Amino acid sequence: MQKIQQILNRMGPVEALAELARPLKQLLAHLDVESRIRYVASLVGDQAEDKIASMVNL
Repeated sequence: MQKIQQILNRMGPVEALAELARPLKQLLAHLDVESRIRYVASLVGDQAEDKIASMVNL
């Protein structure tokens, strides 16, 4: 994990996220929809969870 963090620290945020996108997509493909949504919402924080909860209640 430390090596990955060191590599990401040498990149800008946009580049780092682009590099992480491919392996994340592969991992997320193995999760059910609810688990994927929970994971992505946890990346964004409480705001996303509030928005998702309000959409579910519609």
